[in-house]
Amino acid sequence: MDKLETVVFGLFKKRKAEPQLDPSQIVPRIKNTQFTAALASAGVPQDQMPITEPLVADLLVTYAFDLPSTFIMATPSHLSELGIEPASLRNLAIENIKCQIPNISLQQSGSVFRAATGNNLDACTLLSRNLWTNHAQQMNGKLVAAVPNRDMVLFCDSDSEDGIRQMREITEQAFEAGGTHALTKTFLIWSGDGWKPYDA
Repeated sequence: MDKLETVVFGLFKKRKAEPQLDPSQIVPRIKNTQFTAALASAGVPQDQMPITEPLVADLLVTYAFDLPSTFIMATPSHLSELGIEPASLRNLAIENIKCQIPNISLQQSGSVFRAATGNNLDACTLLSRNLWTNHAQQMNGKLVAAVPNRDMVLFCDSDSEDGIRQMREITEQAFEAGGTHALTKTFLIWSGDGWKPYDA
């Protein structure tokens, strides 16, 4: 079952107490850059906006407390209340998510591979340097990935015309089907030290 993603801000706090939160619940979330614009349009005050960091192309990293039925987006006030230094946030979130998804399963369809974790955390595999470095070493060309929504991460060899074509077809459909959880149609290429936009 998909989890709701919630931004808890002033008005909501007055109506309902926020659940007990702790640092061990914080996980990374991958979002499109339109995420913050949508929150601003919804009336979330600037000082209570979720913490975000640029990732690549039109993607960014944000953070959330992973609760049984929902994700509550982490804000600067949360970090202050819990005594978490902003500079340590990404490492903390990555260590937490490793405990939730110690193994990433790989599925193959034709020339395209899919990295899957479940629990609406698939897109977070973009942050695993070891995963992509290891798979890139097995490619004849470069490793190219697609992340059309939060539950789908595809990749193939840049030398595979069939793989690129297949990924484009899947991405178009999965992006549209992603609804509010759609991420990007931009393909990404692993450069060895991170992601860059891919221009075929």
